[in-house]
Amino acid sequence: MRVIEIKALPADDPIRRAIVNEIYFALAKLGAADDLLAIVGSWGDTMDDARTLDHLRAFNRNGTMFSKVICRSD
Repeated sequence: MRVIEIKALPADDPIRRAIVNEIYFALAKLGAADDLLAIVGSWGDTMDDARTLDHLRAFNRNGTMFSKVICRSD
């Protein structure tokens, strides 16, 4: 995997928050899973970058942000 380094905006930067919001709305329009929307919506607000990355990796690996599902309603 190729890693590209970019200069990141501080988590509390209004432009970064606006970008996160637009990513969230774009994913919602595409029918993204609720877990993915929760991860993106929390990024920079209630989750820092490292935790967000952990949750995204778990989602991509397991189809959920949770490492273990103990109960399902379906």
